[in-house]
Amino acid sequence: MSANEHILVIARTLELQGQEPSVALIKARLSKPMPLPAIIKGLQQYKAMPEDAKARISVTATQVVAPAQQEAEDELTVLRRELAELRLQVQELQARVTDLEGLD
Repeated sequence: MSANEHILVIARTLELQGQEPSVALIKARLSKPMPLPAIIKGLQQYKAMPEDAKARISVTATQVVAPAQQEAEDELTVLRRELAELRLQVQELQARVTDLEGLD
């Protein structure tokens, strides 16, 4: 899905939820940062669309949630890797302390 399509889907989702699509609301729901001019252009395009064209915008939960979920899963993977590395470092430091205490 292109960035513009993503903006249109978010705008449609907001409208279906009874909210007036705005730059701020769209920006808050984006999974990745996007330039403000692109958001404004997409919102203007959405507002200029006739109702039948808006109705054809396919809004599914996976289209809106999937990118954010994938990003969260990627971040979780990175955090798990970092945690494993830190645990290994703690074990190594504990072993060094034990070795140094044994020298006395």
